[in-house]
Amino acid sequence: MTDVGKKVWLVLISSLLFGSSLSLIVTKFFIEKFNINFLSLDMPGVSEKLAYDKTFDLLDFGFAGILSLIFFFVNYYAARFLSKDNENIFAALLLFIFSITTFFQTHFLIFASSQVLVMVFVFQLVYFGILRFGEDFNLNKISEELRTNNGKLRFKNGIFLGFIFLLLTNLLTTIPALSLAFLVITPLLAISITTKRIQKFLENFPGILLILAILFPTNTPRLIGLLILLVISGILILKFKPGILLKNWYVNFLNPALIIFLVAFNPSFNVGNFDSVEEGFWLAWVQRLINGEVLYRDANVYHSPLIPWGMYLFSKLNGFTIHSERLFLHLLQVSGFIIYFFFARKVIKNTAFAILSLFVFMAITSSAVRNNIEIRIGLPLLSMLFLFTYFQIRKYRILIMAGVVGVLSFLLSIEGGLVAILVLILSLNFFSESKINSKEKLKENIYLFSGILGSSLVFVGYLLATNSLPPFIDQTSFYAKAFSMGYFNTPIDRSVTHAYFHFDVFDEYLDSVTIFWEITKLTFYGFLIFGIYKFFSRKKFTTENSMILTTAFFGLVLTRAALGRSDWYHLLFVSCIALLLIFYTLSKLFETKKLLALALTLFIVFVVARPSINNAYLNTLLFKYETYGKVIGEYKAYYFDRGAGALIGSEIDTQPMFEMIEYVQLNSSANEKIFVFPWNPEVYFYADRGNATKIDTPYAFFSEEYQDEMISDLQNNKPKFVIYNEGMNFGNLSTGTVRKVNEYIRSNFKTEKTFGPFQVMTPNY
Repeated sequence: MTDVGKKVWLVLISSLLFGSSLSLIVTKFFIEKFNINFLSLDMPGVSEKLAYDKTFDLLDFGFAGILSLIFFFVNYYAARFLSKDNENIFAALLLFIFSITTFFQTHFLIFASSQVLVMVFVFQLVYFGILRFGEDFNLNKISEELRTNNGKLRFKNGIFLGFIFLLLTNLLTTIPALSLAFLVITPLLAISITTKRIQKFLENFPGILLILAILFPTNTPRLIGLLILLVISGILILKFKPGILLKNWYVNFLNPALIIFLVAFNPSFNVGNFDSVEEGFWLAWVQRLINGEVLYRDANVYHSPLIPWGMYLFSKLNGFTIHSERLFLHLLQVSGFIIYFFFARKVIKNTAFAILSLFVFMAITSSAVRNNIEIRIGLPLLSMLFLFTYFQIRKYRILIMAGVVGVLSFLLSIEGGLVAILVLILSLNFFSESKINSKEKLKENIYLFSGILGSSLVFVGYLLATNSLPPFIDQTSFYAKAFSMGYFNTPIDRSVTHAYFHFDVFDEYLDSVTIFWEITKLTFYGFLIFGIYKFFSRKKFTTENSMILTTAFFGLVLTRAALGRSDWYHLLFVSCIALLLIFYTLSKLFETKKLLALALTLFIVFVVARPSINNAYLNTLLFKYETYGKVIGEYKAYYFDRGAGALIGSEIDTQPMFEMIEYVQLNSSANEKIFVFPWNPEVYFYADRGNATKIDTPYAFFSEEYQDEMISDLQNNKPKFVIYNEGMNFGNLSTGTVRKVNEYIRSNFKTEKTFGPFQVMTPNY
């Protein structure tokens, strides 16, 4: 098929979509204007609705064909008479995007006919204008431009401009599909414009500052004011400091990072039911810090301290509320996405496949569960990213940064950090170009270990100074050991077997966690075998080999921790590492077998990952941009001070929690203690009350020794209230899991008040 043929096909498909879209408007107009009815209401079973619907069906069928024919010949002959370049399909591609936009707006969204007609009219004018004046708009030139910093900057500024146009379109029209079209079309136009003055302006336009629009996405005057201010800034930069924005760090690092931020940031981060299992303990530990207590010494904590410390400092600036907690965790999530992309770009090389790996990563991890998987993967990858950078540019100070970030990974997630540090040491000594017994190898290790030991000593020094080192070791090792011995474990799902092959069973398999785990397992072992083969065949490891095998080894070792849980969210940790290896393989295959690589890529993205991508992520992403900054639907709120800013699903009864918190605050002083059992650690934060024991999460410290400790603390500290929620069971855990404490509470406390599932109990003594 020639390029001219491609253009004809694009025009034809676009015409069919336009015809199908506008026939809905024309048909409705004719029926209502001329009162057309093809059916007889005198016939048995024919209602007015049936008569209207069938008349609509018949007219719609006819008008769709007529309008498609008109659109095709108008656009085809316009292309022949207005365009001087019959091989340029850029205008036809834009027309295709316009037609898809119109089709989606008329077939899947409520629309105003007049606005759709105006939209189609504008689309056609743009198409004719590009045919007449845009002969230099060429896909081949676009591809070439995207390889230069100038082209990249124009394209990325087009993305930021598309975002602001999307927000303004959402506010000024009722055509959601049009706003999404602006987001797609604006970057294409920005990279395609050949007018030198506009090119120079776009290359000096500080588009990244348009990201400030997320602070006021529904305020039209501010959005327009921001756009005008930045246009003026761009003109001034062009006049006085032209080219200042073409720096490599700005184009290739800051711009991509902020574009990922723009895609990943969800203005509705504060919306959703509160998850006590995933969010509650963070708030309890923040409350400990508010009270001036030291984690591990004064409170039993089973996680590394970096997140509670960071959340406390962030909330101190932003206010101690659920809103602050959720914003902090969401910013960590977005940071994890950014790190993942730069790591993927370093390892995979092909930017398109790196973006695809990020897309799948975002889809399979973006859920209502706030378990920080993105940053817990991100920091270990960042430490390895520094190591890989050292492999390429051989600057020793980068090894110090690798070691420091490795320790920060440990302070964020013990398993991920330990594996990252181990991999850094082994990879440096095995894959570095320096000989194993050379002075250079010794120097490399000194720099790496100075980063690891230096930052570790700071943390250990803090633990020693606060008498927290022994409890830190005891508490974190107890929790890790408990998981390795079966606590809170679930088996991995397996495929269902039958006597005969059933395709529906196989289809279910493609939708399940099972295939993800199977692909993950085989991917790691495949790269392990490749590494062993390369080693014994005495073939030299290239820097690219070193990076990808280090990544595979990291994922393989981390698998032990994931298998200790085996639920979907913990298996994701290693599956997300396997994604990098899979897309690396596809990118290498693409170099020689393009069609096969594309077919396998589509299989991974839209078959294997379809439950996350098709059924969840794409829907959420589109809805986010269509309603950016608006709260759609009915939600409830917590009316105590620290519940501010959180919107809870309307199906949740928030009143019992509010009434219970209010009762506790009114009937106890700030210095009096409470105890929450068996699990609702957020109550300490909500009520702004201290814990009479050292344990905020009894289920996590279930051993008899820890139960005896809780009972001893209750006896010595005499809490004013015990908040008892017998129905708070999860993961096969119940009050029977901490039987001794449950029996003590039942024997020594009586119910004073009941608020929904919460019993407020007071001492018998």
